[in-house]
Amino acid sequence: MRQSLRKVTHWTFRLLGIAWISTAILTLPADAQGHDRKKAFVSVTPHDLKFGSLIVDTSSTAQRAKLRNAGPGTVKISRIVAHGDFRQTNNCRSELKAGNSCTISVFFEPTATGLRTGILSIDDRASNSPQKVKLTGTGIILTSIAISPASFSLKVGKTLQLTATGTFSDGSTRNLTSEAKWTSSNTSVATVSNVLGRKGLVAGVGVGLVTFNASRASFPGGGLITGTGVRGPVQPPVPRFAYVANQGDNTVSLYTLDATTGLLRDAGYALTGSQPRGVAVDPFGRFAYVVNASDNTVSPYTIDATTGRLTQSEAAVSVGSSPNPAIVDPLGRFLYVPNTDSANISALRLTNRPGSSLPCRVRPSRSVATLCHWRRLQTAIFFTW
Repeated sequence: MRQSLRKVTHWTFRLLGIAWISTAILTLPADAQGHDRKKAFVSVTPHDLKFGSLIVDTSSTAQRAKLRNAGPGTVKISRIVAHGDFRQTNNCRSELKAGNSCTISVFFEPTATGLRTGILSIDDRASNSPQKVKLTGTGIILTSIAISPASFSLKVGKTLQLTATGTFSDGSTRNLTSEAKWTSSNTSVATVSNVLGRKGLVAGVGVGLVTFNASRASFPGGGLITGTGVRGPVQPPVPRFAYVANQGDNTVSLYTLDATTGLLRDAGYALTGSQPRGVAVDPFGRFAYVVNASDNTVSPYTIDATTGRLTQSEAAVSVGSSPNPAIVDPLGRFLYVPNTDSANISALRLTNRPGSSLPCRVRPSRSVATLCHWRRLQTAIFFTW
């Protein structure tokens, strides 16, 4: 019995010795589950993710990195974390078998403007742990909005699509038409839609001048940025009246216009100054201005919206010597009269009297800002039509 016991003890010692010697050669044994710190190698691709520019306090779409165990052993994954203005989700389990891979989705969520950097770090029991991916992106905010077209002329009953283009702090631009809030300065003249799919669509509903704006927050929770207002006239759908200056009898003849056939029908006349040389009508069909060549004046009239008849609204205004037919600018703000003998152009500002629809003369006043007068802007100007 003793002899047998010695042999068993000796054999056991030899087995343990062999095991110890083997362990010393391999440095670290594989455990029962096959985890091997030295032999397993885990790779992550790509090595960097670039997100470009993104508005502050918003989240990007995901960019993905693949984690792969080249083997041969199974690797335990202890932690996956994204640092900086980045976050991650993944489908990786706690163990990654040899030859298998999993996916990590990374999102950029800038908290401030400028370049933002971060690291995606994977901690595991592979020989090359931790694996890292460089993360970069730029936080931006909206700085300005421009509306196009810059000017327009619209008929009643017609529509026009406006476009809002945003410029951001990094100098990039983006179409914000569907994101902006649109407003009209006068909805009785023209409306602008805020309905999804029709945003920025203008509809002319009445005659007059109107301005449109587009606004959007600089970033979620930030202050509003308002686009440069685009301004233009909404005009009658078709001309209804025609005017002819008669130098021989110092009158202006009025005709009604048949919009279908184009025929003119005599509807009377209005008295003018001496030798009327032309009639200028504002873009909205509300006012007419008759140039009187012998008097060197311009006579202002209101136009009756129903009959087209002319009513002189005030005394004639002096211009240069031997004036020629005048023209009103597209927004109805100025009247330009070229003068032959004085070799210049008279530029007159057109303004409505407060509380009325009559044209009037307006001049600057330090004490009373509501006085109406005509203002001689220039005695001689260069002008290209």
